[in-house]
Amino acid sequence: MPKNPYKQITNLSKSQKNRRLRVLQQASLASDTCAVPISVVSNTVAPDPDIEINHANAEFFNEFNIYCPSSSTSSSSTSSCNSSSSNDYFEDEYFNECSNTDSNLSTKLREWASEKYISANALTSLLHILTSSNPLDLITLPKDARTLMKTPKQPLISKKIGDSGEYVHFGLEIGLRKTFLKYSNSILKNVSSFKVFINFDGVPIYKSSGGSLWSISCSIFEIKHDPFIIGSYFGTKEPTNVEAYLEDFVKEASYLTINGLFINDRHMTFNIEGYICDAPARALVKCIKRHNAYFACEKCQVEGDHINNRMCFADVSAPRRTDIDFAAGVYDDHCREKSPLLLIPRAKLVTQFPLDYLHLICLGTIRKMLYLWIKGPLNVRLSGVVVKNISYQLIELQKHISSDFARKPRALSELCHWKGTEFRLFVLYIGPLVLKIC
Repeated sequence: MPKNPYKQITNLSKSQKNRRLRVLQQASLASDTCAVPISVVSNTVAPDPDIEINHANAEFFNEFNIYCPSSSTSSSSTSSCNSSSSNDYFEDEYFNECSNTDSNLSTKLREWASEKYISANALTSLLHILTSSNPLDLITLPKDARTLMKTPKQPLISKKIGDSGEYVHFGLEIGLRKTFLKYSNSILKNVSSFKVFINFDGVPIYKSSGGSLWSISCSIFEIKHDPFIIGSYFGTKEPTNVEAYLEDFVKEASYLTINGLFINDRHMTFNIEGYICDAPARALVKCIKRHNAYFACEKCQVEGDHINNRMCFADVSAPRRTDIDFAAGVYDDHCREKSPLLLIPRAKLVTQFPLDYLHLICLGTIRKMLYLWIKGPLNVRLSGVVVKNISYQLIELQKHISSDFARKPRALSELCHWKGTEFRLFVLYIGPLVLKIC
């Protein structure tokens, strides 16, 4: 017996638990694998002969899911081991061979990450999840991704739109219910009405082909950071049949606008506050002419002039467009056909469609102005020294830009690669400072 009796497991610190675990593992291996050839042993670690695997230690074994031999088995095995050799020791290398599952798992994970092109960040996140999980949770993990992701057994049915694409409708009401249940005890606890914003947007999927995804997404006013997808269209070009593209959304939005919906015995009203789209998407769903047409302005009835290969709208006093006249079909020179969105009750296709600030100002006016300063005519172009100084100041400001901003400023030599958020950062924050210094 040791000089001092062992403490109970519950009274041990974390480091003491780890030390006790290592000693008990060695004792367990010594009792079960005493027939190990001595030739395998080089660096020796001897198990403590005074260790007694008592009830507390057995609980400790069970806590860490380790095989715990009985005391009688341990004593008989120890005596047989001593009979074979009084100097039988077990080294770390042999212990590692006995716990081959970890090394096999590591090998399999490495092979899987290489074969499936898993990024280092994704693999690190997976390892953090695995190492911090309860072993019982790992045992109960499903073997199929469809079970893990709770994929519906009945797949969503897509419908063909035109000759070049298909549309899948996920559901507006389903998304509202899921979002409400997710935030019912926090943000939406005292909310009795769904005020939503709808987004239509096209995104290119592949660089080597013309395939694009046109999604319909929804964002609840109180939860702007967690939108959900209502439906999605994929094709080689934008939807040619707008009525078929919007059919499912219009039906569901019309029903919810009139009747609302019940969730957990609470009646929630539904109202579309606005549609957030860029210029091509607005022209698509409103069925109006593109932004470079003569009567393309969405807010007034100005007629454009074609000047220097540019469509210019110079008359700032033209009469405004109204929701009533738009719904009545008064603007024949502006609309191509009647929009399916007009079937939704309380639809206002003039006031509910704000102009896109990011594309009009940041990617429009500000980018054109910077290009004129750098590569424009000589009478407006900045000198090379000034351009170089501006770039230097922008780079110097990088270390002072906080994480509140999506991107850090870059030099003007990379202007062709600037994103919309970089132009916004320039015009609202750092532009006046840099231009004043230079």
